[in-house]
Amino acid sequence: MFGASAPAIYVDAASVLVKPSAARAQIEAENRESGVSTKPDADSGTAKSSGAANHDVGAGGEPTKPSAPRRFFGTVEINPDRAGRDMGRVAGEILQHLTTLPGGKVTVTVDIQAETADGVTENLRRVIDENCRTLGFKSHGFEES
Repeated sequence: MFGASAPAIYVDAASVLVKPSAARAQIEAENRESGVSTKPDADSGTAKSSGAANHDVGAGGEPTKPSAPRRFFGTVEINPDRAGRDMGRVAGEILQHLTTLPGGKVTVTVDIQAETADGVTENLRRVIDENCRTLGFKSHGFEES
């Protein structure tokens, strides 16, 4: 939540920086739309909501549970010199949790991009093309840039 301290900060290609004033304005606007009032916390300066902020009201006037997220997505850059180790960590720390979800469907896609200043020899191109076909790559190829 905005204003809460995070144990660690990771910056990658998917990261964005947000001005605190812009984040606060958006949170307040969303809370106004949902009928939730926010009051600044005197200790931290962050907004705290009052009322049944996280619950919708059902037909009988009873609060209902908020809907849970249904989709996960993630992008990670793997060190090509340690691909086995890094993919093993992704499998152990992320995929194992996602593949055990009841009724879940998990798709893992590997995207490889390589560039070389000297170009790729014909022999190496044949080896890579054959290996891609054997491994079932959906698409692969070489380009002149």
